[in-house]
Amino acid sequence: MEIDPNHAMVLHWLTRDNNKSKPLLELSSMVKMDENDLQTIVSTMQEDGLVSLSNPEDIISEVVTLAPKGFELVRTLSSIGSKIERLDFAG
Repeated sequence: MEIDPNHAMVLHWLTRDNNKSKPLLELSSMVKMDENDLQTIVSTMQEDGLVSLSNPEDIISEVVTLAPKGFELVRTLSSIGSKIERLDFAG
């Protein structure tokens, strides 16, 4: 199973949070990606059902939350021996 590296980065950081969500701007600094690029990526991920977005019309208050399908993808990747947890996505 292949996953887009950008999607993997977002999933990685969302799974690290107790609430499984992050403000878009905070997530942007974690994945070291421009806010506009990240916004495009999370929009695609939302269309795929991997994340949900609240306040998508306002980049200042936009929050990205791991959706059940995204959580299941992370569990599936982990169960087949994926190295997603060991990769250094931020650096």
